[in-house]
Amino acid sequence: MEHLACADPATSFVHAYPRLVETGLMREFGVITRTAVSALLVLGRPWMVPLDESGKRHLYAATSPWFPHDPPAMWRMRHRVPMPLRAVVHIWSDNGKRKPLQELRQNDAGKLVWQHTMGVLESICGKRSGY
Repeated sequence: MEHLACADPATSFVHAYPRLVETGLMREFGVITRTAVSALLVLGRPWMVPLDESGKRHLYAATSPWFPHDPPAMWRMRHRVPMPLRAVVHIWSDNGKRKPLQELRQNDAGKLVWQHTMGVLESICGKRSGY
């Protein structure tokens, strides 16, 4: 995401997955732990945001003037206009001081991932397909 954001600063990017990411971690747990986690997920559904509601919230955040893509404008909006009592968007800015991210940035991992992605697309679609 950082590589895309640097390539086109006028475009806003949102990396969102409105549920747990299925990493395969559950298969590594024993039967009791898998059953307990599955039960907690079922019991916790009333407090989870449904997929369609999550999509509506993301669309609202992407198109509403309350959430401008320009950080100085966002700061001005926060300090001059009262915000709603119930927030629908979590805005989190990473300060980049985390060691794993620093190592990835130093190794130019974003560029490498992007080059690999484009290479895979070219091998599948052909170089001139315009994907």
